[in-house]
Amino acid sequence: MIQEGRISNLHLAAIVAVVILSKALNPFFVILVHYGHSAAGLLGILSAIVMFLIVLPLFIAAKPDDSFVSLAKKNLGNVLGTLIGASSLVLLYLDACVSMRADVEQVQLVFLPQTPPTIIDYVYLLFMLVCAYFGIEVLARATLITYVVVITTLLILMFLTIPQWDINHFFPPLGPGIGTLAKQSVLHAGYFGEIILFFMLRPFLRTYAQFKRGLLWGYGFAVAIIVMGLYVTQFVLPYPSNDHLYYLFIEVGKLLYFGRFFQHIEAIFALSWLPISLFRMAIFLLVISLQLAEVCNSKNYRRFLITTGFLIYLGSFVPPSLEATIDFKDVWLQQRSIPIYGGFALLVGIVSLIRRRHEKPEAPDHEGHDKRTTKKGGRKRARTA
Repeated sequence: MIQEGRISNLHLAAIVAVVILSKALNPFFVILVHYGHSAAGLLGILSAIVMFLIVLPLFIAAKPDDSFVSLAKKNLGNVLGTLIGASSLVLLYLDACVSMRADVEQVQLVFLPQTPPTIIDYVYLLFMLVCAYFGIEVLARATLITYVVVITTLLILMFLTIPQWDINHFFPPLGPGIGTLAKQSVLHAGYFGEIILFFMLRPFLRTYAQFKRGLLWGYGFAVAIIVMGLYVTQFVLPYPSNDHLYYLFIEVGKLLYFGRFFQHIEAIFALSWLPISLFRMAIFLLVISLQLAEVCNSKNYRRFLITTGFLIYLGSFVPPSLEATIDFKDVWLQQRSIPIYGGFALLVGIVSLIRRRHEKPEAPDHEGHDKRTTKKGGRKRARTA
């Protein structure tokens, strides 16, 4: 278990919220819109509930002081724990690669159309390496500041769309129906699959209570903001016109009339999305390096930063297009790998809970003293005699 520095529950809440909120501002957002239809917000809630009510409580019920990999090794043995840690590490790495590819494509199409994607990707890599090298404390403080600025910007942007709302677009509230909606919610529960990422940060908080509060606050607030954003988009751009839009917040912003006070909606979008994207990828790199170090039984995660960063850099160019990236995220990392994502966490959580309930304190002897005290006192009396 690697423990270098401390963060508070507020810092953890900001990290959790930034990682989850970034999903509402990148091209993967179209997945929730497509399968949710007019009930896109409800889909987001149900997807979060699947991960939140099944995986998270089992981990919390064990009240661990260790990270996910350390807990797996302790409860399932070194071999099986290492296998689980390595398998979840591969999934987390693939998620980081496709997320980086989607973000780079969005930066190029929206802000820098003449810049080669390799240059943008390289700038991302440098930012990730610098932030991850300074450690969790510096990264957490910077994330908290960014989180406050971004939330304020998003709320203002949502408020400015009120004149364009049409409440009639809300109906039917259940979209394609409760049966289809529930099925798609379960299939796409992996949309929030990075929940294992947060378990690796447990050793950096002093107490279990801080970890629980930070996780609950960050997760709940982020999902609430995502649902608000989905419904605001639904009110302005109803289904099916919003079904294939990759940059929904930009499309909503184009409908606003800002007058002379706001010249470019792109500047507002950049202020809210770009910092979140950069810090999210830095958090990915830090946690993947931490997990890789624990799998290799190393206490120094920084020696893995450069190698892991360049692997993410190279892996982000594997999908041939943005559409292929979204399909890979939807089919493989959400629908087919969720049994691995959730199954490993369930297994570790169940075993941890069983071991915790079966652990009993050492029983005292009939005189009310433990064995060590009795033995030591007996030796002392023998020497006195």
